[in-house]
Amino acid sequence: MRTIATGRPARPLGVDGDEGFTLIELLVSMLLIGLVLTSFLGVTLQAVASNRLAEARTKADQVLAGQLELLQATKWSLSGLFPTECGYWGDPDAGEATVQLTVPRTGSEPYALLGGSCSASAGQGAIVRGGISYSVEQHITWVDDPADGTGAVDVDYDGTHDEKHFSVKVSWFQAGKTSTLSADAYRTPTTSEVTPRAPKNVGFVLDASATGDQVLSSAYALTVPINLQVTTSTAAGSIQVTYPTRSGTTLPQAMTPDVTFKVWTFALPTTTCCFNAGAEIFSFSGSAGALTGNATAQVSLRSANPSYTITGSAQPTTVPLTQSSQLTLPINLSATTSVAVGTVYATYVQNGASVDVNLTPNSARTGWTLSIPAASATFASGPLSVTLTASTSTGDNSVGTTVTLTPYTLPVSINSVALQRGDGSDASSIGICVADNGNNGNYKQYADRTFRATFQNLVTSGTSKDNVTLTWSNLYTTQPVVTPTVVTDTSGVTTYTWTYLAGNNYGFGSIQKNTNSSTSPTLTVKRADGSSAAYPNSPTYNVPNVVYGVTGC
Repeated sequence: MRTIATGRPARPLGVDGDEGFTLIELLVSMLLIGLVLTSFLGVTLQAVASNRLAEARTKADQVLAGQLELLQATKWSLSGLFPTECGYWGDPDAGEATVQLTVPRTGSEPYALLGGSCSASAGQGAIVRGGISYSVEQHITWVDDPADGTGAVDVDYDGTHDEKHFSVKVSWFQAGKTSTLSADAYRTPTTSEVTPRAPKNVGFVLDASATGDQVLSSAYALTVPINLQVTTSTAAGSIQVTYPTRSGTTLPQAMTPDVTFKVWTFALPTTTCCFNAGAEIFSFSGSAGALTGNATAQVSLRSANPSYTITGSAQPTTVPLTQSSQLTLPINLSATTSVAVGTVYATYVQNGASVDVNLTPNSARTGWTLSIPAASATFASGPLSVTLTASTSTGDNSVGTTVTLTPYTLPVSINSVALQRGDGSDASSIGICVADNGNNGNYKQYADRTFRATFQNLVTSGTSKDNVTLTWSNLYTTQPVVTPTVVTDTSGVTTYTWTYLAGNNYGFGSIQKNTNSSTSPTLTVKRADGSSAAYPNSPTYNVPNVVYGVTGC
């Protein structure tokens, strides 16, 4: 065995630390572990968020399905809405009218409707699931099923009321955004709920219409034409019309067809005479071969000679307008009719256009009221003419009333007030001399002084001129009578100056000489109608330490 020399001594194991981790190796390892853990954390958080979104949508699906099922399970006669309830549409929604209830809900029906009062476009209520509030909006409308015919030739139930359309929308807010789900269902009544109507004569059907509601002339003649039209399901050989007049029912009159012989028209021109006030019913009859058909249509004719009276008023009679030309106070309209009437409406101009607004009746329908709210529309300054019109089947009657709308005027601001000597120096403290030696002598002003006030937005001329007054308190005799000078510069600043000259007795004296006293001027600005025009309102300025002398002037 040989020993080979390496040129350096052998080192014991572990003495120099060659077999451990260096600091750099340890830091790199920790960095790699941190990166891996961060990646796993991001994936985990994203998975948790996705699960929450999915859970919220699942609960929304459950709320949507549950509400829709409850709507469909409600008894046919009770599945609808009252006009005051959420989801009720006053006008047809996409051509579908709301199913309006007239029978109160009773019993233990599983009503899905949340009820309450809210706007038609708002959600009806909220259902909370898993800490999330789900807003529910529900609508019930009528549908005309085209499978059994539409309009006049519909053979099932009552024309356009074939099916009920249930619409439910669920909305919720999560993760900074609003999500929405919606679903629809349709339902027809069972034979136990509604007895089907007998099929109509679909071989030959007349669909009639009439236009020309109007007020008759004083001679009971038409003031606008009445236009009649009949549409038939098949080509007709003839269509005739009869209608009542003041002298009796007319003989049948032939209508005019179009080229298809399915659309027939007839017109009664203006001045056609003479008619009774009320519902004018036109009766149509026609034939198509061996088939015959009948229909009716009507217009409303009102008398120009009503047999009742109407009175009306508006309060207050004068209303100021705001800077944006809106009412500062509501206008309360009232009308009284000598008999019960169907409708009373007010006609006036707002927002630059004429409007008709119905008044609200009392139980006897002889007293009617309406409040035009403040800050609800724009109006022109000046007289606002309001016409109150009562309408009945026998005729219309109207009465007029007027409200004066005054234009907006900027409030007056008092820029400055000063009591000065003639040379412009301060005169808040000035001597009063005694003209004789009596204790109650004739006190006179020792030196000239002026009271000067400047205003912004002051109206200085015309019928709406602002009134500026200066009064003094604590005076010995009478109020000082001084006519002010008034000057308005080009920037709209108005200066009032009252000048009190030395040697005159303006009543500034006190009862005792050799004493100090004070007088207080009060500056007031009023509109032409007596209302306050100044801001601040009627400021008071005190003049302290008016010194009284002991020698003659």
